[in-house]
Amino acid sequence: MWVRRERAPLAKFNSWLGNSQPPNPKRSTAAPSAPIPPPIQNSGEEDKDADDLNARSAAAGQVLAKLQPVAVALDGLAAAARRPAFQASTNRTVEGLFKYPTSELNQLVRIHFAFTVRSLACLETGDSAKAGDDFLTGLELLRLARQSPDMESQRRSQMLLLRSLQPLWEGLIRHQWSDGQLTSFEAALAPVNMLADFTNAVQRTVRLHYEAFQLLPDNRLNWVSELNSRYEAQNAGRSWWLESAVRMHQLGELTLTKVDAGAGRMNAQLDWSDISELPLAGKSAELFQLLLPYWNQPGPQSLAFCQTSLNQARAAIALERHRLARGNYPASLSEIVPARLKTFPLDVEVSRPLRYTARTYDRSEEHTSELQSPY
Repeated sequence: MWVRRERAPLAKFNSWLGNSQPPNPKRSTAAPSAPIPPPIQNSGEEDKDADDLNARSAAAGQVLAKLQPVAVALDGLAAAARRPAFQASTNRTVEGLFKYPTSELNQLVRIHFAFTVRSLACLETGDSAKAGDDFLTGLELLRLARQSPDMESQRRSQMLLLRSLQPLWEGLIRHQWSDGQLTSFEAALAPVNMLADFTNAVQRTVRLHYEAFQLLPDNRLNWVSELNSRYEAQNAGRSWWLESAVRMHQLGELTLTKVDAGAGRMNAQLDWSDISELPLAGKSAELFQLLLPYWNQPGPQSLAFCQTSLNQARAAIALERHRLARGNYPASLSEIVPARLKTFPLDVEVSRPLRYTARTYDRSEEHTSELQSPY
């Protein structure tokens, strides 16, 4: 299920450039694979493919033309994205974290979208150098977004990660990246660990709610409507909130046993009743829902899907670097592990290595490879 990919036509992005919100194209139910050549087509299909290519090139040109007036501003933002830290607020009190400002973070998301679109457009017009720079800027913005302590941080970072990878796949499909660029991409992706980010977010969330539960019985947190809107919560005494604090701690411990960030493995079997019966803020409940199996909800809302996509991207880069050096893809992943890839890439949902296949198409002698889930 990991070999298909769906392109969002660049023409769709043109309508957004003057609007306040980016589009929400239909997501593919699977992450893209390492480079796959176009299938053998008849002449009619080749004509249709040529028309599609021309349409995409025209749309890419329109995107770049609309972004040109803000090119200087984007260059400034690219430089700012390389700064070591970004925080929308330094308030770390219970109230400060529950009411964490999101306007700056929303702007970061929109800026990230602009660089992703420009990277895709540059690839379409053959400017691989600029496309690579914008791809790296997207990864820098992802790095800054991952630093936020708010309760939406994990879900936001997962969305940005999957969006960031789209230019990478597009360039790999058409062999547009150089070895030097791929080396830079490897270095930028190396520190990213969605499983570690998740465990850190869980610990922050548990601690935050634990503190809130201690304050609520004395009505010192009346502003937290997400926590005290339930009837039993509004009328609960100190013992009820103490029990909730204990159960929150137990939920945190249970969740952390499901994720081994160091080994890159996880177990998504979390009982929904463990979450639903607690007086959690809505965004906090969504954090724990990220553990649900990815085959039910592939995309940014699945922790397993995002980490597996990241593993696949690292492997695809290593495979392409091998192809650039040797002229073809390796017969098996053991040829590049650990020389180019530290470990075999895992499908973290099932804790098994992704299945790798190398192929040669006789018609064009095109070498290609696939990385798939073991199931």
